Amino acid sequence: MSPKIKIEDILPTGEKISVVIEGGEISHQRVLQVLDLFKIIGGVESGGKEKTLKEQMWDVLLDNFGSDEWFTVNEAYAALRHKLKKVSVTTVSSYISRFLKEGKLEKKGRKPYTKYRIRKIYTRAV
Repeated sequence: MSPKIKIEDILPTGEKISVVIEGGEISHQRVLQVLDLFKIIGGVESGGKEKTLKEQMWDVLLDNFGSDEWFTVNEAYAALRHKLKKVSVTTVSSYISRFLKEGKLEKKGRKPYTKYRIRKIYTRAV
């Protein structure tokens, strides 16, 4: 069975993109090209564009909890409310669920003791 890599992303517009690379030898360069394509399609390189609420939330989570730190929804809410002002705890909870489904977060525990952590591959280099 040949190696297979599946790369998925959800654009700011809500569209989901999936690319599967399959073959005898998958080069590192090919994977990087696909990731660059995702950046272009997602509009990452179009300067001057205001960030979406999701992007702003992710940035705040990275800034506050990006160092392998576990956090609760309420802790995330406190950090986000300080930065974004008009955000509800239910909105924060919804976005945390989305980040979890996208594989950006890890989860441990059960309600009401659920904690989340940003996966290492998404943390910013120090």
